[in-house]
Amino acid sequence: MFFLGFIVAVIFVLLILYSPEKMKTSTSPTVIFDGERTIVKYSGLNPSSYTEFVNNLQLMKTTHEPEYLYKALDNLEDLSLYTQNSDLHVVEDIKGIIVSLGKDGETYIMKYALDKGHSFSPVYLNTL
Repeated sequence: MFFLGFIVAVIFVLLILYSPEKMKTSTSPTVIFDGERTIVKYSGLNPSSYTEFVNNLQLMKTTHEPEYLYKALDNLEDLSLYTQNSDLHVVEDIKGIIVSLGKDGETYIMKYALDKGHSFSPVYLNTL
């Protein structure tokens, strides 16, 4: 009898700990904001590409649409084209930021899609 009560108590605790409400993922874009802060040092390479990047990233954060993430990443790619030949380390740094921001942005969108029951097919996360 004690054993049965113990099993019921364990099941009850597990149900409370792993309830569907608690299993919902967070869609906090803190990592994405860090990527935005990281790239600001290169904003002078081409201010219009940087402005478009910021605008598309903001649209992605509010709409959760992947098209804005990919546009923002394209803007970063454009930004890297305005470097001098001697600034190859800048190009490599921007490329690293693009990959990192792509993965973080897709994770953000995927978590939102899972919470809302929508489908999402990532591009950068599929390369892991």
